[in-house]
Amino acid sequence: MDSAPENENNKPAGADSAPKQQSALPAPHEEPSGNQSPPDAQHALPASTDALEPTAHVDAPKSNESTAKKQQAPDDAHDKHSQRASQPASEEATAAAVNAIAALAAAVAAVGPNANADKPAQKPSEKPGQPNAEEKAKQDEKAKQEEQAKNDPTKKPRKRRWLSVAVLAALVLLCVGAFFYFRQRAAVAEAEKKSAEPPAVPVSVANVIQRDVPIYLDGLGTVQAENTVTVHTQVDGQIVRILFTEGQDVHKGDVLVQIDPRTFQAQLNQAVAKKALDEADLYNARLNLLRDLEAGDAVTKQATSDLRATIAKDEASIESDQAQIEYQQTLLSYTTITSPIDGRTGIRQVDVGNIVHAADVGGILVITQLEPISVIFTLPQQNLQRIRDRMQQATLSVLAVESSTDNELGTGRLELVDNQIDQTTGTIKLKSEFQNKDRRLWPGEFVNARLLVDTKRDAPVVDSNAVRVGPDDKNYIFVVKPDKTVEIRYVTVALIQDGQAILENGIKGGEEAVMLGQDRLKAGTKVTVGDKKKKEGEPVDTTAPNKPEPK
Repeated sequence: MDSAPENENNKPAGADSAPKQQSALPAPHEEPSGNQSPPDAQHALPASTDALEPTAHVDAPKSNESTAKKQQAPDDAHDKHSQRASQPASEEATAAAVNAIAALAAAVAAVGPNANADKPAQKPSEKPGQPNAEEKAKQDEKAKQEEQAKNDPTKKPRKRRWLSVAVLAALVLLCVGAFFYFRQRAAVAEAEKKSAEPPAVPVSVANVIQRDVPIYLDGLGTVQAENTVTVHTQVDGQIVRILFTEGQDVHKGDVLVQIDPRTFQAQLNQAVAKKALDEADLYNARLNLLRDLEAGDAVTKQATSDLRATIAKDEASIESDQAQIEYQQTLLSYTTITSPIDGRTGIRQVDVGNIVHAADVGGILVITQLEPISVIFTLPQQNLQRIRDRMQQATLSVLAVESSTDNELGTGRLELVDNQIDQTTGTIKLKSEFQNKDRRLWPGEFVNARLLVDTKRDAPVVDSNAVRVGPDDKNYIFVVKPDKTVEIRYVTVALIQDGQAILENGIKGGEEAVMLGQDRLKAGTKVTVGDKKKKEGEPVDTTAPNKPEPK
C-alpha cells in the first residue's frame, strides 16, 4: 500500500505533463457539461478500460521484465493510456454486443473486471503464491484503480448497458429457439395427422346448371318429297333432243325432251283439210236450199228435205273435223315434254335417238320437289292424347336431327296426325313440313324427329352419369361440399335426354356432382377433383357402373 505513493513521487518531470494533458480531455462517458475528473480518475480510466476489453490486455503482462520496462518508460505508458481513452465509446459497446451475441457466457463475464488479464506472469525463480514487493505494489495500485472505477458514475451506465445487451441477446436466442421448436412440433403433428387420415379419392365432377329445358318426344322418321314425278312420254316416237341436265333445278313448264313431231304435224294438217272440205260441202248445200226455197212450188218438198238433211250432215262433219284437229294438236303437243312441277331432275333413263312408247314402265326421268319437304315419323300410341291436347293449344314444332351425328337439319311444324294407329306396331304416324331452304333434308333420308311438347322452366340439369340408383330404387347423387368431402343427396329425375338428367328436387344450380369415381365413395369421404365437365355436350367417360350401393 505504501509503494504506490512512492512510485508517484518518483515519476520524472515528463510524466507529470502527460496526466495534465490527458485530464484536459473529456472522459469517454462524460456529460456535455465539460466537467473533468481528477487525475486519479484519469489514471484509473485505463485500468477500467482494460477490464472492459480483456482481449486487448491478455498478452500485455508476459514477464517481470516487461513490467520493469514500463516503469522505466512512464511517458510511453501514459501515451498509450491516452490513446485508449480517446477511442469512441461506440466501438467498445459494439465489441461488447458482438461478444455477447456470439457467446452469452463471455458477455456476462465481460461485465466485471478481468483480474486474470492484468495478472503479471511470475518469474521462474519465484515460487507461486509468494508475490514480491513490486508485484504487491502493482496489485495495490490496480485495486485502488478498480475501487475508483467502481465509484465512478460514468462507468455504471456502461455496465448497465452491457448487461441490457446481454439480456436482450439471451431473450433473442430464447425466442428464436422457441420458434423453431414449436414450428418443428407443428410440422410433426401435421404429418402425423395426414398419415392418420385416409387418402382422398380422385373423382370427376359435373356442375349442376339451372335453366329452361325443352321436353321432346323422339321418333324415327323418313324424309319424303311433297311431289315426285316420273316423266313418261304420251306418244310413241323417237327422241330428237334432251333439253335438261341431270341434277338440274327446273320449273313448271320448262322443256325437257323433244320427240319427233312430223308425223303428228301431218295428221293435224290432214284434219284441218278435212274440216275445210266439209265446210265447203256445207256451204254448197245451204246455197241449193236457198234456191229451192226461192223456186217455190217448182221444187218438191222431198228435194227440200234432202237438202236440209245434207246441211245438217255437213255441219256435224265440221264439228267432227274440229275435234279431230284438237286431238291432233294435243298429240303434237305431247312430242314436247315439259316439267309438270318445280323440282330437281334426277338421272335420265333414256338417251337421244331412242324410240319411246307411252306404255314404257321406267319413264324418261324423275323430278322431285325439295322445297318444301315433309318428314313422316312414328311415336308410341301412349303419347297420342298428349299430342292432340297440345295441338289444340298451339302449333307444335318438330326438330329434324341427323341420326348419325345428332346435327340439327331443320325445324318445321307438325301438319297432321294419321287417322288410325298401326295395330301391328302400336304406333301413330305423324307428318311434319319443313321449308328446307338450305336443302339439308333430302328425300328418302332417315332422321330423328323430335316433337317439342313442353318446356320445364328453371330446372336443375346435371350429367346423367352423376345419377345413381340405390338398392331401394331411389335415385341419388354424390354432392361435393366446400370442404372437399361428399354427401349423399336423393333426387327425383323428371327426364333423361341428350345425356342430361332433368331433376325436380334434391339439388340446385351451382353445386358439383360426382359423375365418375362413385364406387369408392361414401358419406364424408374426402375427394380430390380431377376433370370437371363445365359445358353441356362435352364427351365424358360412360364406363362407370350404373348401380353401386350407397354406404
